[in-house]
Amino acid sequence: MQGNARPGAHRADASHLSEAAETGCSYFITYDRRILGKRDELHRALPPTLTIVTLAELLEIFDDFEAGRRI
Repeated sequence: MQGNARPGAHRADASHLSEAAETGCSYFITYDRRILGKRDELHRALPPTLTIVTLAELLEIFDDFEAGRRI
């Protein structure tokens, strides 16, 4: 994810993703365009149960679940 972010940002992003994976989270919610742009690449390195989404995407997943349209 190396790029033009401020110093330490990459380490913090990696730490947050790692913590989400280690604690068994199902979703990692972010608006960070760098992370969102690398979802496919990150998905190969993260557990398959962890999905990177925006808040809008998560709410859509939730609405589909509530409506009985389980994904």
